[in-house]
Amino acid sequence: MADFYNVKVDVTYTVIYVWWPPLNRTNASPTGKYLVMRYNPVKHSKYDGSDIVMHEIVHTISAKQSLKQKQILTKEFLNKCNINGKIKRLRILEEPLAVVFGQMLFIKQFIPNKFRFDSNWYSKPWVRMFAKLSMPIVEETFKAGKSITDKLIPRLSKICAEAVRVSTQLAK
Repeated sequence: MADFYNVKVDVTYTVIYVWWPPLNRTNASPTGKYLVMRYNPVKHSKYDGSDIVMHEIVHTISAKQSLKQKQILTKEFLNKCNINGKIKRLRILEEPLAVVFGQMLFIKQFIPNKFRFDSNWYSKPWVRMFAKLSMPIVEETFKAGKSITDKLIPRLSKICAEAVRVSTQLAK
């Protein structure tokens, strides 16, 4: 994963499970060397949360990209699909990629009997939809041993632009 993002980092977390009864879903927050996993042990008794841990590891690795790389990739993406200001910045591309790697591809690889492409992968509609649209291209890029800087972003920005065009046309 670090190679995909062109960073050198070793990410290790101690996961601390915290009972959080009002949640209907799990979530986690990295805090130093710990990852606080909020979940309801009654509602989520059969859920191990490993995909959420991986999701947060992807965020940690992504955050270690050089500022220059982040700026180039952001400019490249927004050049073809300028949705800046319509969606929170981290949800435009970083969050969908964390869903693709941390949840979708992780589950597909390590818990294949639980993988369902049509699952509700994220609570926010843009992230959920863009992750599903991005997954095949991200998976292909990753399996080929390429990185995020190997023409992935222009391909994803074209998909983004198409999604925006379609949603605008549907709204008419």
